Amino acid sequence: ILQEVPQVRGHAIEVRLYAEDPAQGFMPTPGRVEKLLWPLGAGIRIDSGIEEGQLLGTQFDSMLGKLIVHAATREQALARMKYALEETVILGLGTNQAYLRAIADHSAVREGRYHTGFLAAEFGDFLPQVPEKALALLTLTHQAGLAGERIQEQETSSAASPWNSFGPTSAGTGVPL
Repeated sequence: ILQEVPQVRGHAIEVRLYAEDPAQGFMPTPGRVEKLLWPLGAGIRIDSGIEEGQLLGTQFDSMLGKLIVHAATREQALARMKYALEETVILGLGTNQAYLRAIADHSAVREGRYHTGFLAAEFGDFLPQVPEKALALLTLTHQAGLAGERIQEQETSSAASPWNSFGPTSAGTGVPL
C-alpha cells in the first residue's frame, strides 16, 4: 500500500532550553525555579516538565524544556521564535536563553547561510546581552528575596562533577546570584 506523499505545510523550529551557562562553557546552573512564564500564542508549543518553585539539582539532565514554533514561512517562524524566547521568563537559575535568542537573531541564520562550524565561529566567546525587561524582573525578584539559594549537593561519590562547582546565575548572564 502506497502512502500519500507528505505536503510541506510551513516551517517549524525547535530550540532546547537548558539550565546551563554558555558564557561559562555551558556549565550546569542548578537552582530553584523562582519564576516561570512560558510564551502563549498561535504556533508556539512548549514541551516541559518543570514548575515554578521546583528545585533543579544534579540528578538529571539540565534540559528545562523544548520551545517549538511553527509558521507559514521561515522568516515568520524565526520571528515567532525570537518573540517566544523574549517572552519566556525563567528566574532562579542560569539558562541558555540569551544564547538561543542571539542565534535566532543572527543575520546568517535569518538568511540561511550557516554551516557546521557556525556556532564555534560566531559564538565561541559568547557573552549574553540581557534584555532590560529581564534585568528589571531579576532585580525585583532579587529585592523581594526570591532569588534562589545556592544548592548544597550531597554527593554519594567522590568523583568531581561540574554540577557541584557552579551555582545559580542571574538570567543566563553567568553572574552569580
